[in-house]
Amino acid sequence: MFCILRDVNTKSYYMNAGDVAFHAYSDPSLAERTSKNARLIETDIDDIKEFNTMLYNAGFLRGYMDGEPKKLSKSDVYYYNRNPNDIAFAQWKLTGDERYLEMIRKNNLYTLCKVDGESIYFPTVLLQEEEETAVLAYTDPLRIPKELFDKYDGWRMVRMTFDARCVVNGAFVTQ
Repeated sequence: MFCILRDVNTKSYYMNAGDVAFHAYSDPSLAERTSKNARLIETDIDDIKEFNTMLYNAGFLRGYMDGEPKKLSKSDVYYYNRNPNDIAFAQWKLTGDERYLEMIRKNNLYTLCKVDGESIYFPTVLLQEEEETAVLAYTDPLRIPKELFDKYDGWRMVRMTFDARCVVNGAFVTQ
């Protein structure tokens, strides 16, 4: 059985201030109490991959297992229902830590497109500092603003991998 620290006040996973990371243990005797608000909760999960799946789908990309740093990736889980790009973006918004932006890749991003014969058009913006254009892309369909759907009425939403520069979620530029 695996255990995880839970926060008494928020009734959610315990995290140190400014750090989006889980604290889990394979044995309750290995647990270190880090706060008076943290409580060790035993799960009914015996399989490490199932436990990792629960954590990954809760939005964690990294944490501590038995006090040792652990990174979660898609190969560590049975299935995932969260886009890793969206998890990394949300964690950047929560913490302001630039390392999360470095985790975002130009695959599985969402945008709008229009197919006209053999041409495909995407919404773009002009990057002032470099006088180049970049495609507007988003980590999740729910992050695409309604105004964009209104402006590009009749365009389709697509999920794709980009070779071009992108402005992701209107917040930063990918190379």
